[in-house]
Amino acid sequence: QSAIWSVASRRVPREQREQRFTIGHVAMAPRAGDLVLARLDAIGFHGDLQTPSGRTRKLLPGDEIVAVYGYCSTPSQFEAVVPKTIGPCQLVSASGIAGKAISWHARAACGPTLITPMGYLLRADGERANLADFALEPLAAPDGVLPPAIAIAGTSPDSGTTTTAAFL
Repeated sequence: QSAIWSVASRRVPREQREQRFTIGHVAMAPRAGDLVLARLDAIGFHGDLQTPSGRTRKLLPGDEIVAVYGYCSTPSQFEAVVPKTIGPCQLVSASGIAGKAISWHARAACGPTLITPMGYLLRADGERANLADFALEPLAAPDGVLPPAIAIAGTSPDSGTTTTAAFL
């Protein structure tokens, strides 16, 4: 059975997703951005997973997913941190963020979806794969001229930044 890749892992090229990595249990604490293969133990608030294709997949206990360790601060859902160990943790976002939920909103009363990491995705050199490995190269400004930039900032997710950008 093939693991379900999350949209959080979308920077990993499609051709590398299933053939480039091995799975390993490195005795090191997770870092934000580390890719992890995890098994779903119990469905909580997030019963669907957003995939790199833009679709959502219904999740079932026993499914294997590729998630990304990260922090989450969504006032209407979960507050989570990167766990200190590669032990059982939670899926704290439908985009595929794995973390340790430390609090959640009343509307997420059923709690987070429970997952058990099966191992880090390891590169060919045996090191943990991290989203930083797949970052875009910075672009040089043509003729040294930069286009105008508009920054939209909010205090947290759900503060209106997407709506503001859409209206601009």
